[in-house]
Amino acid sequence: MSIMAREKWLGEEAQTAQRMRQLQLLLGHETDTAFAKDLDISLSRLNNLMHGAPIGKDLAFRLVNRVPGLTLDWIWFGKTDGLPVQLARSLDGPTIRPGKPRTRF
Repeated sequence: MSIMAREKWLGEEAQTAQRMRQLQLLLGHETDTAFAKDLDISLSRLNNLMHGAPIGKDLAFRLVNRVPGLTLDWIWFGKTDGLPVQLARSLDGPTIRPGKPRTRF
């Protein structure tokens, strides 16, 4: 694999992981365990997705059925063209991984 092809692949991998994080936040899951349970997948499968593994068609269809207005184009390619405006705005928000609130001292 050429360097350019590898860089493109790694970029796509990171984008897949980012879209999964966005969906986790949108669905209100603070933990990977809760998100995996909601999607009816194993935690190890979710971990692979969170590290950029491709989203298979069965899971993609499950996500489309779970999130009103979500499209396969967004899941697989990140295209927002066909999304309802409100959903596009929600998915365009922060992609910070949920965690424990930090305490100020």
